[in-house]
Amino acid sequence: MTLPKFTAGQVGKLEFHHLNEAFERIERLDGNPALVTASGPVLGRTILVRITGQSGTGNSIRGSFEEVALSSVGSNTYVAVGGGVKSTVSGDAYGAPIVFPCSAVGSIVPVLGHIAANGKLYFRECSSPTLMRLGRINAAAQIGSSGKFIYTLVEVSIDNFNQGTFATVGSGLIFYALNGCEQPVDLNREIGVGTIYPLGGTAYRKPIKNGTVVSCMPSGSDYVFSIPNGYEFVCP
Repeated sequence: MTLPKFTAGQVGKLEFHHLNEAFERIERLDGNPALVTASGPVLGRTILVRITGQSGTGNSIRGSFEEVALSSVGSNTYVAVGGGVKSTVSGDAYGAPIVFPCSAVGSIVPVLGHIAANGKLYFRECSSPTLMRLGRINAAAQIGSSGKFIYTLVEVSIDNFNQGTFATVGSGLIFYALNGCEQPVDLNREIGVGTIYPLGGTAYRKPIKNGTVVSCMPSGSDYVFSIPNGYEFVCP
């Protein structure tokens, strides 16, 4: 469907370029009934959703969701809204996803719908989410001979506070991080974040032990944590 374009004209505060912009949005949706149905009740209003899944990593991450509401005021319990908005379009759970940044699975967040330049419906979180992630270190790869490491982590959350246990989030979301405490160079027996070892010995920086749970802050599409490293000491 091709709609007319205007070069002049005005009715009150409604000017010709407002109509052209509206027509362009309609044309981008034309031919995709599923997208029209999905976008109809959400464009221009904020809805409350529960994030049900995540796909991808870094700034390519996408979140699936369902619209929710309080079961009753004061209950602090959220339930799915019957006939509410979902990210699923034509069977694809990520057909109209939340894009980066995306909070953890299970989070309740407000989102606003947008239309991308290619006509695809997507959502952005309206709040400023806490983007810290708890991660359990699975592996460390040394960066050359620098004494720095790139860490591979799986996202976790507290499973049982009283027992001090953590559980993997969802299907095991993998991400990567650097350790800010590895930035200082070890010189003249002053190592790590300020340790000085005895004269005559030798110290070797070790990566953070696998299984350690750390809090990671975002830096762009990457993550960083700061945990002092352990060292291996060799005495004369």
